[in-house]
Amino acid sequence: MVSTTMRGVGALLAVTGCGSQVNAEHCLFEGGDRGCGGTQSCMIVIGGGKVPEATNGCLDATEAAELDPERYVHLRYGLPATLEPEDPSDVLESDTMLGIFARQVVAHALEGVCHEAEGLASVEGLPQLELVLAARTRLDGLRAERRVRDDEAVVHAAEATAVEDLGASVDAWVIACEGRLEGSSGVESSETTGTTGATTHSETGSTTTFLECASNAECTDPATPLCSESGECVSCDEMPDPNDACATLDPLAPLCVGGACVQCTAAEPAACGRQVCDDATHTCVPCTEHAQCGEAACDLFTGECLLDAMVHVGSGLDFTTICEAITSFPEDARGTIVVHDTSYLESCTIDSGRRLALLADPGDQPTWDAAGTQLTVEPGAAVFIEGLRIAGNSSGVGLRMIGGQAWLDRVQLVENGTGAELQDGAEAVFRNSTVGVLTGGGYTAIYVQDASVELLYSTIIGDALSGHSLLCESVVTVSVRNSIVGNYNGNPIECDQAEVSYSVTTNAFPGAGNQNVGSMNTGWFVDSASGDFHLDPSYADIFTNVAQWQTGDPTLDLDGDPRPTVDGTPDFVGADLVP
Repeated sequence: MVSTTMRGVGALLAVTGCGSQVNAEHCLFEGGDRGCGGTQSCMIVIGGGKVPEATNGCLDATEAAELDPERYVHLRYGLPATLEPEDPSDVLESDTMLGIFARQVVAHALEGVCHEAEGLASVEGLPQLELVLAARTRLDGLRAERRVRDDEAVVHAAEATAVEDLGASVDAWVIACEGRLEGSSGVESSETTGTTGATTHSETGSTTTFLECASNAECTDPATPLCSESGECVSCDEMPDPNDACATLDPLAPLCVGGACVQCTAAEPAACGRQVCDDATHTCVPCTEHAQCGEAACDLFTGECLLDAMVHVGSGLDFTTICEAITSFPEDARGTIVVHDTSYLESCTIDSGRRLALLADPGDQPTWDAAGTQLTVEPGAAVFIEGLRIAGNSSGVGLRMIGGQAWLDRVQLVENGTGAELQDGAEAVFRNSTVGVLTGGGYTAIYVQDASVELLYSTIIGDALSGHSLLCESVVTVSVRNSIVGNYNGNPIECDQAEVSYSVTTNAFPGAGNQNVGSMNTGWFVDSASGDFHLDPSYADIFTNVAQWQTGDPTLDLDGDPRPTVDGTPDFVGADLVP
C-alpha cells in the first residue's frame, strides 16, 4: 500500500497510460488491479506525466513496486462509482464500494465470518469516501466527453489522499477479518452490530469480537499508540506496565506520564545522559546551571553535566590538595571537584582535554593562594569555578589561560599581581565575580590578547596607579554588561573592541545605559585594600538602577541574594546587591 503523503494545494493526480484515444477500459474504471489481471498493477501518476511502460494504466507489478511512491499511486481497487449496485445479484461485478468488499470476501474466503455489508458499514460516512466518489463522478464526466487521456484525467490533492486512505481502510477490514477474531463459530448466519463491536451468531449464540489491532504499529492515533492484550489501541497508562510499554514503543521515550510516553522526568532523568530533564515538557535539554546536575557540576559551555567522577578536597577527604584532585582525573575526563573550607597554597594546571569544575562546598568559602600563578588552563581544557576566593598572589597571575575555557561564578579573584590573563584563543566568562589587584604595582585586573571574555554582573577594579581594569591587545571579543569597571586613575578600559552596556565605568565609554562616575572612591567598597569589593550601603544610590536584568542572567548575586527575574527590570550593577 502506497503511504499517504502531504501535497501542495495546487497538486493534481493524473491518470496515464491510456493512449491518445478515449479509453473506457482504463483500470481506473475497471476495479483497479482487477482490470489489469495477472501480475499487473493499476498505477496513476501524481501531478502530471505518465506511468512509464504502462498500458491502459496497467504495469508489471515488479516494475510498479520500484516506482517512487511520492509520484505514483497504486490503485488496487480502482475508484468506486457508487456505494451499492442497482441489482444486488451483480455485486461481484459491480463498480461499487459494496462490490469492492464483496470481492474481498470471496478472494480471502471470509464467507461466514465477514460480510460485504459489514465492510461497507465500516466506511460509510467517512469523508474520504465522499471525496473518492466525487472524484469518480468527475472522471466519468470527462470520459463521456472523450477527454480521459494520458494526462487529462485529474483529481485534486485532497481527493488523491482520500483514494489512498480508503484503500487502507479496505485493507484494514480484510486484516481484521483474517485471523483476528476471538470466539468465531464459523456460522454463516449472523446478526451484525458493527464492525468494531461484537457480532452475535444466531445459531450458536457465540460472540465474535473484532480486534482493533494486533501490534503497536497499527495504532496510529498519538493519544492511543499501544496495542493491548485485548486488541484495543490504548494509552500507556492503560497497559499493565506503563513504563515498559513505553520503552517497547520508543526507547527514547521510556516513561509513561499522564497517559503519554515521554523522554524523562525530573525524578527519572536517566534517559538524558549528560543532559537534564525539563519537567515541564518531559524532554532532555542542556543544563544551564550547576544545581540542575545534582551533586555534579554543569559544563556551561556545552550544556552537559560533568558526571565522570566527583571528588572532595579538604582535610580527611579524598584529597588534601586541589592539584592532587585535578591530576586524579585521566585525560579528557569530565568531572567535579568539591573544595571544602580551608586555605590552599599551590599552583595547579588543567590540561590534556580535562573539563573540570571546582565548586566550593555549600556554605564554605575556600581561599586559594600561591607563590606563583594559582591556576593555569591550557588549550583544549576547561574549568568551571564557583564560590572560591583566589587571592594573595603577590608575584603572579590568579588565573592564566593560554587557550582553553573558563567560567567563573561568584568568585573573588583579588589581591593578586594580575587577576586574569587570557591569551591564544582563550575563552572566559565572569558572572557575579569580583576581580581586583594589589595596589602600587601598576597591575591590570583582566588582560586579554587574541582571546574573548564576557563580564556579566561583575566588579572589575584595576590598580590605583597606572594599571587598567580591562586591557586588550590584538584581536579580541569582549562583552561587558551590568558591571562595574573602573580604577582610581579614571582610565580603566583600554579596549576599543569592547561592547559595554548598562554598566558603571570611571571613564566615558560608549554603549546603551552606561554611567560614567569619574575616578573611583575607595569608600564605595567595604574594604578594597583587602580585596573586599562588596558595596558600602551609604553609596548605594550610585550603583542602583543602572543594570538591566535579562532572561538568562543570574538570579542571585555574589552572596546568594536574589536579583529580579523579569526582563528589563532595573538592578544594581556589579557582583553585589547592597543589603
